[in-house]
Amino acid sequence: MATKYAAQARYEAAHTTKITLKLHNVNDADIISALNNGTGKQTEAKRLIRLGLEAEANRKNEA
Repeated sequence: MATKYAAQARYEAAHTTKITLKLHNVNDADIISALNNGTGKQTEAKRLIRLGLEAEANRKNEA
């Protein structure tokens, strides 16, 4: 991969956060399978997190 331009590096430092996961092939096989469903892993992870957040908000609103 080519070296980033200084402006791109500044933008990423100010506007992005990198989060990594270390998953166990056996114990977390269900998660790995969900992330390998053909959609991009990042896109699928965001979708699943947002679904969980929405469900949590709905539970709080019902209480």
